[in-house]
Amino acid sequence: MFLGDYANGSIFGNEVTEAIRGLYNAVVISGNHEGFLHWLKNNPTDFVDHSGLAVWSSKNLKPDNMNYLLGLPDTAVVSENGLNIYLNHHLHQIKDVFFTFPNFIKPMHSVIFREMFEESPVSHNDFLRIAHDSVLSDPSRVDRLKSLPDGIYLFGHSHIQFHMEFEGN
Repeated sequence: MFLGDYANGSIFGNEVTEAIRGLYNAVVISGNHEGFLHWLKNNPTDFVDHSGLAVWSSKNLKPDNMNYLLGLPDTAVVSENGLNIYLNHHLHQIKDVFFTFPNFIKPMHSVIFREMFEESPVSHNDFLRIAHDSVLSDPSRVDRLKSLPDGIYLFGHSHIQFHMEFEGN
């Protein structure tokens, strides 16, 4: 399962895309970087590219790789042994639970995570405890979590590797 951001901003976009395309039965969804490629294709003069990598990537992707990336779905659901696994880069299903104001959970954003722990490193278990406590500290957030269908939710955009279990009832 691949959760987005494959070629934009990388000088090896063709190689990464071709490697993914060559995988048998891979579930691949788009990320916000593939969204940048859409934007550049439709609005080439109206795109702010601070590093220049997005424009470079879009110009250097082979046409078949560009078409592949532009054709990726935003979401996917994989059923495994009767359990749904929800894949989304942008967190559409749980975005309002974690990442929009006033519900923003600071430890789950990579920049804020780095700032918070730059001077006081923490273990992965400590991070999981902090994130878990942050999520469950807001009763309205807990209610929103309870309203989600049972399943596993995988997302990429945060750039932080973590897992969290929540029993909704």
